[in-house]
Amino acid sequence: MADIIMREVNPTISFGGDVRVAKPLPTRLKNSALGLFQGSNEVVVNLEAPATDAALPQSRKWAVLKQSPAVIGQLKTAGVTIFHLANNHMMDYGAKGLTDTLRTIDSAGVSRIGAGVDAEEAFRPVIKTLPGGIRAGFSGVSCTNPPASGATKLSPGVAAINVHSWFYVENSFLLENPGTPPIVVSKVSQKDLNFVGRLVRSVKNTVDFLAVTVHWGVPFQEYVVDYQVELGHALIDWGADLIVGHHTHTIQAVEMYKSKPIFYGIGHLMFTLKGYRRTLNSPINPFPPNVGHWGMSPSNLIVSVKFRDNMPAYRIHFAYCQSDNPPILLTGRQLVDEFTKLRVISKRFGANFAMEDDGAVDVLAKH
Repeated sequence: MADIIMREVNPTISFGGDVRVAKPLPTRLKNSALGLFQGSNEVVVNLEAPATDAALPQSRKWAVLKQSPAVIGQLKTAGVTIFHLANNHMMDYGAKGLTDTLRTIDSAGVSRIGAGVDAEEAFRPVIKTLPGGIRAGFSGVSCTNPPASGATKLSPGVAAINVHSWFYVENSFLLENPGTPPIVVSKVSQKDLNFVGRLVRSVKNTVDFLAVTVHWGVPFQEYVVDYQVELGHALIDWGADLIVGHHTHTIQAVEMYKSKPIFYGIGHLMFTLKGYRRTLNSPINPFPPNVGHWGMSPSNLIVSVKFRDNMPAYRIHFAYCQSDNPPILLTGRQLVDEFTKLRVISKRFGANFAMEDDGAVDVLAKH
């Protein structure tokens, strides 16, 4: 009888952050961090701007973005299989910009989450069967929603989860310390919280593993704000196995909550501000220096999930992105510095890390 060789099946899912590029990607990506995607069964990235040739923006935001439809095919070639579309720039060119993007992605034969022609489509998950028979679900939502950007029963838009903010000022303290910034308290809309809870429970009933990608947080800030923790914990309580956040363009803390990871901010994968329109003139800096350190970080995370015996193991790589050039993996002193910083900002969140010889970092539950 012929020998039967049992081959180990370890499917992998990878996640990258925000993508907005203004020039074509090179055809050879082996030496870039995007080479990590070639060994993954599924790759999810946040498409941070509509892929459209529309000429006129439909938003009066301070920054209005778009990118060439050709980007979709280039990212597919690089290994991307799922586009997260729920973000604060997807509706910058209105319904046309979004529908152009949806059509281009569908024509390329790639999956999408987080936006659609109506709310039902925007919140619809993607379900993939991985090697070994693992059913993996992917859902995407945004908490950063310009007016009228959320999809409704009758209009296109993003999968919007709305957040309320309150500003607290202690008057007697200000008398002694004028100029002190107010305390900002933020909470997810209870109506939207209930809705996304029902959605997550419904999806989890049909899959073995559920990843939720969320566009949230304060841009250029390392600090994790109230509603991120509230929503991240709630998503896992409802059945999500992994939360991956982006929007801040900085690395934020990692939390292990009930032995499941929440990556509050993985930064961007490739991002350029070249060629964007400023449509709102204001003398006020929206990120005043008195809120603490802020700025777009060139160092970012790529998250990987590898299944061994159907159990997920989580690993991160540190990547350096210079504008819209393909990211490169960090090494040497830069890698050590970023790893040390991640450990410090994650300390209060119960995550533990172990760096491997190849520079990858395993994410572990605190013990």
